[in-house]
Amino acid sequence: MPMDNYLDMANEFAICILIYHLMCLTDFVLDPPTRFKIGYSIIALVCLLLVCNLGLIFKASIAKSVRRYQLKQEKAENIKYFLNQQRINAYREKVRLQNLEEERAAALALEEEKKAEDSDSEDDSEDDNEDSEEESEEESESDVSDRAEERKAAALDRQEERKAAALARN
Repeated sequence: MPMDNYLDMANEFAICILIYHLMCLTDFVLDPPTRFKIGYSIIALVCLLLVCNLGLIFKASIAKSVRRYQLKQEKAENIKYFLNQQRINAYREKVRLQNLEEERAAALALEEEKKAEDSDSEDDSEDDNEDSEEESEEESESDVSDRAEERKAAALDRQEERKAAALARN
């Protein structure tokens, strides 16, 4: 701390001057009014030292208080940022889980429809004769694939709409 060293040197120098002033208060100076003037200069020098030292102490304490306040503000901002990031991550996880659930539900619905259509097509094919069986199988397979594609497209459209709505809420 170089500033402390300079302050110590200044205080030592002022004490030396005060000691020289004290010598002037003895019979070394014969004129009493001059001794009074030297006494006033001692008082002024002591007051100057006191003001300077107290001012430096006050300045250091204010700087320390300001730094503490800044650190508290930074800490509060960091906490707000962290909590906000946690909320954002939780919301993203919630949306991701909802999307996964929707995809699973859509996949299960497609599988059930395929099973239902397969069982329907088997029942229909048993009742019809062989010629009609071939035609109905071709038609039902194309219908099933068309319906499956339509459902997939509809599920994707719903997911996109939900994502857009979620983004709009943010």
